[in-house]
Amino acid sequence: GAWYRKQFSLWLPQQEAFEGNKDHEEGDDPLAPPPPPKLVPVEEILMLLVLKHIRTRAWRRLGRYILFMVTFFVALVYQRDQTDAYLLESAIQGRLEECEGPEYGKTFLDIRSIPELWDWLDGGLLNTIFPDTEWYNGDSVDPRNLDEAGFIFLYNKPTSGFELIQTRVLPIDACQTNPEYCGFYPTVWPGWDSAMRARHGRAVEDTHSFGPPWNPKKYQWIQSDTGALDGYQVPFVMHRARAELQLRELQKDRWIDKQTRQVKAIISVFNANVRLFAVVTLSIDFGETGQLAPDMQLRSLRLESFVEPKDYVRLTMEILAVVLSFMHTFIEIREAIDVGGRAYWHILNVVDAVRQLVFWCSVGVYISLMMHPLRRMPEALPATHFVNYPELTVLEDEYVLMQGIGVLLTVAGLFKYLVPFPKMGILVHTIANGGSDLFTFVALLVVLLLSYTIMGHLLFGHVMADYASCGQSLIAVAQLALGESNYYELEAASGPIAAGIYYWTFMLTITIVFVNMVLAILFSTYDTLQEAISQAEEIPLGVYMLR
Repeated sequence: GAWYRKQFSLWLPQQEAFEGNKDHEEGDDPLAPPPPPKLVPVEEILMLLVLKHIRTRAWRRLGRYILFMVTFFVALVYQRDQTDAYLLESAIQGRLEECEGPEYGKTFLDIRSIPELWDWLDGGLLNTIFPDTEWYNGDSVDPRNLDEAGFIFLYNKPTSGFELIQTRVLPIDACQTNPEYCGFYPTVWPGWDSAMRARHGRAVEDTHSFGPPWNPKKYQWIQSDTGALDGYQVPFVMHRARAELQLRELQKDRWIDKQTRQVKAIISVFNANVRLFAVVTLSIDFGETGQLAPDMQLRSLRLESFVEPKDYVRLTMEILAVVLSFMHTFIEIREAIDVGGRAYWHILNVVDAVRQLVFWCSVGVYISLMMHPLRRMPEALPATHFVNYPELTVLEDEYVLMQGIGVLLTVAGLFKYLVPFPKMGILVHTIANGGSDLFTFVALLVVLLLSYTIMGHLLFGHVMADYASCGQSLIAVAQLALGESNYYELEAASGPIAAGIYYWTFMLTITIVFVNMVLAILFSTYDTLQEAISQAEEIPLGVYMLR
């Protein structure tokens, strides 16, 4: 542009040159020559023409992207009917939490010892998961009437038997870890960490067969496809008397011993009213110190794909979302080739590329879910054998996690199309302009949060579960920064001096100073950008194009 101005003096007049001199007041001499018009360099006109073209394309692509967001979100909501899932899972969970063992009277979440566990399995669990044989008035349930027989909790029908799965660890010679005490404590039974990492210098999960002295290889370790059912599996058929005999046999064989680190009971039920299967996983972790930690997880899934009209609406939304995403991916690949890789890889383009990758991976997982061999009607399944629904729920959980990440990336990708419009993309511009200052303060904030994480773990971790590990302590620190705290619990755990130093220095440095400084940087940058946007004047291109 500078070279053209020097050689050819290519300048264009502003709008005042065509509309007259607005600075010429009424009292001035009308015959006096007007001042020369202001000139605008041609490269500014070209820049504005390019900007207008960019904004026109951005409007079109923004419309397509919003249409994709709507179809994508509607399809996800219809895929996961969370309202019915919540009602089914809460009903089953409430009944399982209320059942008690006949001898100790402990509910599942109150189990703290192995005798209480066996008592609950033999009484509370069997009384709950086996179908009712009598009505509330004492009338017998007709086993030939399919509308009466085989139901638990009134409307839920077990699809197959249930299964107990045990995870065990390998014993270690104490002379290898504690030679000073190996004479007093000859064997160490390490903690279990899902065999994801080695502890005590070796993998700790036991996969060898075990059993009573008269049958040492009675119980075999079995590996599943997804790892959800890895362990020593004991299947139970849906027959009350046989299940009681199996449990007594397990007790006689001392199936649970010092090598046991986890016991899981898995039950699957079907409710035709809401067209959902529920997989209940009751797990008890055996800690290194002898404590038992019960936990209950429920997962629901729908196996029938097309029954109601909304299922076909969901299918339409899924197809439209896939078509729009394919068009978007094709356009992005073409633009990346046209402008070159180095010019294309802006942070917002990277976010969009990751979003597309997650979307297409989730489409592949969803297709595999739809084609899974277990997606059959309940009457086509064997009623006396355990059906591996947990494997399907693992895939379902992976798919839901991928779609949750996809939703977050989809919303973040929306800002890519708002950048050409200063007023709509002011959030992106605010973060970008205040990025250097924000990075400094956020880095210091992270360092302080980590220091308080270690400090809280050391001071309160021996008493409070919220600080028992560094990960839990980090969550507690984040909650403390948001105002969720109980000072008196901290004081009871480590005394008033330690609690006072920890609590009040945290409030002063993190909550009052650093958080407000980050907000001040954002507000200052926002005000500056807002003022610049309000003062910006665009050249009326239409006038020049007409001239």
